[in-house]
Amino acid sequence: MLWLWTSLAMAACPEDPDAVVVTATAAVEVAFVHVDDEAFGLAAEQLRQALPCSEQTYDREAALFLHRAYALMSFVDGDRTQTQRSFRALRRLDPSWVPPEALIPPGHPLSAIWQMSQPIPGAEPVRVELAPDGGWLVDGRVRDAVPIDGGFLLQGLDEDGGVLLTGYYMSPSEIPLADIQAFAAVPSRVSPKRKRARLIGSVASGVVLLGGGAMLGLAAQQASTLSEVPIGQVPEVEQRVQTFSTVGGVLLGVGGAGAIVTWAVPW
Repeated sequence: MLWLWTSLAMAACPEDPDAVVVTATAAVEVAFVHVDDEAFGLAAEQLRQALPCSEQTYDREAALFLHRAYALMSFVDGDRTQTQRSFRALRRLDPSWVPPEALIPPGHPLSAIWQMSQPIPGAEPVRVELAPDGGWLVDGRVRDAVPIDGGFLLQGLDEDGGVLLTGYYMSPSEIPLADIQAFAAVPSRVSPKRKRARLIGSVASGVVLLGGGAMLGLAAQQASTLSEVPIGQVPEVEQRVQTFSTVGGVLLGVGGAGAIVTWAVPW
């Protein structure tokens, strides 16, 4: 299995990725508070490059800081859906946390997104059947399942507790282990029953994923009209954007979970 994890690593890593993750995570918040676009862009890029290279394990507190950083990064990128998913992860890990006014002042557009980023009822975590020998750390805790309604920090460990994989993912479908090319069995050893189950599961998951993408597309289309509609209709349009975004996010999560189950379960 080691060759697989090695092949998934990034080709170029900073000299001390663990230190870069710590400093870049803090720098993202500082730059956001000071509205320093250049510093923010640099810190965000450093964090995205260094995190997959990190070989230290992260605890719950570190996961909270990463969720905050990725929420801000997604917001600056203009992605409301991913911002909400990171905020939901924050609420899941620490329901008592409230954004400080220095970070999100009253009336700031990010404040409305935070208020709307409530956990989705019935969105149960999905089990990741495939795992490295040492198991998974999800947001700093030993888990065998990941959320479908929010982002998560995922780390794979070897049998000695060494870190094989570190990544921040918005959906189970982003986990590298869901890559069917990497985990496809040798054709001659795949039974007809398994082939049939995988075909049906892949098609169903693909349809759901397409539906999720379509809903997010509708959300983006509605959001683009906000500057044009009469002010009295703005709340109605914003509600449609929220509804389409939520449904789209759930569908993407369900579709990704279905793909994982399809290819991870030994049918």
